Amino acid sequence: MQEENSKEISDNVALLMYFMGRGLFTEDDINYVCYHPRQEWIDQVNEWNSIYSKVYFQNIWDDRIGELVARYVMISADQAEWPDDELHIFVPGHNRWANSELRDIISRKINIFDEEKKYLYIYFIIKTRLPLNTSFDKLGVYEERSTFPRNKCNPEWTSTLFELADQKEEEAERLVSEIGIVQPYVTFANRDSSYLKKRYPQFDFGYHDFRDSKVSSFSQMASFFREKKIQTIRMGAVVSERADFDGCIDYANDHRNELLDIWLMQNCLMCVSDEGGINLLPSAMNIPLVLTNEVAFSLEGLGAIPRRQDTIFIIKKLYSEKEGRLLDLNEILHVEKIAGFNGSIYSQLGIRFIDNTAEEIADVAIEMYKGLFDKEEGYEQDKTLVKKFDDIVRNWQAASGYNMDAVYVGNIGSRFIRENDYLFEHHDSEYASL
Repeated sequence: MQEENSKEISDNVALLMYFMGRGLFTEDDINYVCYHPRQEWIDQVNEWNSIYSKVYFQNIWDDRIGELVARYVMISADQAEWPDDELHIFVPGHNRWANSELRDIISRKINIFDEEKKYLYIYFIIKTRLPLNTSFDKLGVYEERSTFPRNKCNPEWTSTLFELADQKEEEAERLVSEIGIVQPYVTFANRDSSYLKKRYPQFDFGYHDFRDSKVSSFSQMASFFREKKIQTIRMGAVVSERADFDGCIDYANDHRNELLDIWLMQNCLMCVSDEGGINLLPSAMNIPLVLTNEVAFSLEGLGAIPRRQDTIFIIKKLYSEKEGRLLDLNEILHVEKIAGFNGSIYSQLGIRFIDNTAEEIADVAIEMYKGLFDKEEGYEQDKTLVKKFDDIVRNWQAASGYNMDAVYVGNIGSRFIRENDYLFEHHDSEYASL
């Protein structure tokens, strides 16, 4: 018994040292808790000790909006299956929340080790004799999302996870009125490497730059919606260019607010977004989604991303400097499996990316709008080509051993595939044998 008690104490000390090393609290914080215990901490710890038989401290990926949304969805879906005698407490993996309002929403649903509750958790770690897990070399069971079952992530359900408190709704509505945003409106976002460069200046994320695009390529789309008397709202946290075109409010540069990051996505007519983490927010909120400039679209890894079946996407074109031509769909699938999201590998293979044009982005946004509100069916040829594209990709994914419950949901843009039917050509090149 003495050995067991010694092990429990050593586990508690190890946990305190680990969290202190992570910068979650200081030695002074520990001393404060030891010498100034509050009755509310004592009561809470006594309650937990009486209810639970095991405690799990697990990391949650907190510093990128897309990764945070995915992990929150996974945790919420799993929560109903946890035994009643298990207590799960989630620790920010980097202690740099991508959005404080989203953190507050999450903390109402799951136990978050944050600044507000840190003294309680310090006291709990010191006083509890419940078994504690002390393996923290990775982000825990919620690191890998590719194998997470999509049937646990229905967007109609996940949308309920992001409800704002009444007072927050009122505050958001006041801010929106001051800015001059009126409904209906469409949100959009181009992928911009400025966010990572500013947030992590010590790291080189240049291998991701091939995913970027120019905000000006969304101008034609904005013109269409302006004629419909629908505003377009440019979203983002840190961006390098201004969205200076009629009918658009450059929220990212002029009005950015962490509360409105949530509210604007939650209440938009639809969202048009480049491939990137920001689109996971409207996706999880069950908002109609158009994805532009998609890269590595065929890979598995989307299991924990709630996505509507009516999602539409268009892809960046891949041009081979060696072959002097655009790659066909079969070649793209082979190349993506090798290169994934690493731009350096594409460069080594002599491949450069061609961004979607303003016309292509406008076309796919209009396709979604008409499908939602005008109920305009596509040409029979369009449907045939869309299905042909989908069949080729699905057969490839299945033959490659991909988890079919963790691949993309949605359809290629109908006009895009009609005007880029070169994708159905077949070349016996080095790329097709990778």
